[in-house]
Amino acid sequence: MNDSLPTPSSSAPDLKAAVRRARMEEAERSSMAADLRQAEIARLESLNEALEPVFAQLPREAAMFDHGLVPLEKPRLFIDMIAFVEMARDRHSFRLMQDNRAGRSLIAESDDVAAMAEAVTHYLGRRVVERERALARDTWFTPPEALPPMPEALPPPRSEAVPVAPAADEDVAASAPRRGYTGIDVFFAFVLGAVLMLALFVVAAWLDMKTLWPFGKLLG
Repeated sequence: MNDSLPTPSSSAPDLKAAVRRARMEEAERSSMAADLRQAEIARLESLNEALEPVFAQLPREAAMFDHGLVPLEKPRLFIDMIAFVEMARDRHSFRLMQDNRAGRSLIAESDDVAAMAEAVTHYLGRRVVERERALARDTWFTPPEALPPMPEALPPPRSEAVPVAPAADEDVAASAPRRGYTGIDVFFAFVLGAVLMLALFVVAAWLDMKTLWPFGKLLG
């Protein structure tokens, strides 16, 4: 059992030497990663040059075809706003990817520049047709033409410029305010009623005496 254990070396472990070796290994890996990234960018640049004549034929007024090489940590050649070309894990094959509602899908993959340029051209053709169909659908919903501006409002007519028809007597009487009864009116009405009642009483008494006059003499 003791034979399986590692034999300790005569020299003590050196931490500085270990750190130095780790830094050297990291530099080698960084150099390799940088070299690989430069190789990916060079491959994408060759594809971009092959597609230049195709990009020149795209509609200039269409903002959706915003293409260009973006040298990020993962270099990508953007074809439009939702599609791009990147290098596969082998750092040699091209992969045409597209973002959609379901996620990211692979459209084409090839290690040949000409074959990938053909796949990108076919993709752009489909996108141009989709754009034309979208524009054709929009023509059915074009807004109506703008209405002509309304004329400015005329100033209100002056009062002296508008003739006023004379009102009829009935209208004047109807429109005149009614005067309410005062205390004097009530007093005169009471006096008039009392006088009328007294006159009626006198007339009734006179008629009664005239009727009974002959009998009055007999009784006397």
